[in-house]
Amino acid sequence: MNGASRDEALNLAKRFQKAISGIVLDTGPITASIGISGRTGHLGPSQSELLIRADRALYQAKAAGKSRAVID
Repeated sequence: MNGASRDEALNLAKRFQKAISGIVLDTGPITASIGISGRTGHLGPSQSELLIRADRALYQAKAAGKSRAVID
């Protein structure tokens, strides 16, 4: 989401979660935990570091319960 603010990224994650929550399989509804990370401009963490941070945020979201989104 190039150019998106933290709030915009979180709102998109919530929209995504809401959209997939309507999908129900034989095992029950689908849920999504989402980890978000970002930087401002060209400065800041490398792409590798952003992935590490997003992965860490994902695990924090999973630990908090189903259908969570966390920004690192």
